[in-house]
Amino acid sequence: MSKKLFVVATLTVLVGTFAVLDVGCSSSDDGAIEQTAVVDAGGPEVDASKAKDSAVVGDEKVPSEEEGTVGATCTRKSDCTVAGTINDNVCSNEAFSDGDHFASSVCIQLACTRGPGGSFEEMLCDDKAGFCLPNATGSLEGTCLPLCLYSSTSFLQVCKGDNRCAFAHPGADNNGVAVAIGYCTGGCNVDADCKGTPGQRCQVETGTCVNGDKVASFAKKLGEACDGSAASPGCPCAFGKDETKGVCSHACRAGSAGNDVCAAAGGDANWKCTAKLPTTLTPSTGGTLPGFTGQPDGVVGSCAFACPNGDADCAALSTKSGAALSCVEFADGKYCDFPR
Repeated sequence: MSKKLFVVATLTVLVGTFAVLDVGCSSSDDGAIEQTAVVDAGGPEVDASKAKDSAVVGDEKVPSEEEGTVGATCTRKSDCTVAGTINDNVCSNEAFSDGDHFASSVCIQLACTRGPGGSFEEMLCDDKAGFCLPNATGSLEGTCLPLCLYSSTSFLQVCKGDNRCAFAHPGADNNGVAVAIGYCTGGCNVDADCKGTPGQRCQVETGTCVNGDKVASFAKKLGEACDGSAASPGCPCAFGKDETKGVCSHACRAGSAGNDVCAAAGGDANWKCTAKLPTTLTPSTGGTLPGFTGQPDGVVGSCAFACPNGDADCAALSTKSGAALSCVEFADGKYCDFPR
């Protein structure tokens, strides 16, 4: 397998010719296309300030077209600019009308376009510093957010500041070890997690840091039925194939604190925080690869109802939503999940 060396944030990542595995689209909580790619992560750390390479034409350096600053900490747009580049990156604390969104302010790019092939490299943006998160399922247009990577036990590429990694795509490295490909976001549990602009509060249902006067009061709580197609579903609504048959969701950070958040929000200790990492990867070329065996503490997850006794534990949620939820095994346990 041929390999190309490039720099992603503070890690040197070896990227092979990426075979896309399981490119079938399905609904997910973040609206991203669910698929599997192959990524080989590792190598020495590098100085991010020197990661921006320039071509040399004669005696003059020609800067790269993109800034390559997505993911860097910032306080203003000028922190995200690089002389001689497009300079379309902005600081997240200036990008949204209702607040910072991120726990710590970082550079982002408000528009990006994925390549049509679905390879790992085509998911990247801003000179491979960011991950292009689609605006909707099946769309190639999206927002360029900081790239992060983690395995079943540890982080391979971390988020800056107090931001957390949200799972987007399952993958495997060249040794067949499962790797989560994700993007950095606020992922707050409590107000104290919002460390950007003073006065930010955590919209706990979505894990988003917002201005104090922009905190929404939802009519429904975790586990209640919702219609994801409605203009105002009354809560962040999670659903499967049928968006009209959903259940109110709640964001969390994986670990004991996240489990406590979920139990309190749902009024039942069986509500736990999970990233729903698959235990088996299925390549489109056939066969299977071993999936994840666990999830690192601190990754972004969502509250899900544990089902140690199987499908019977999901009956109440199925009745509420009108969808036939079933008990599915993920890396950190069994949870009720929608048909996909």
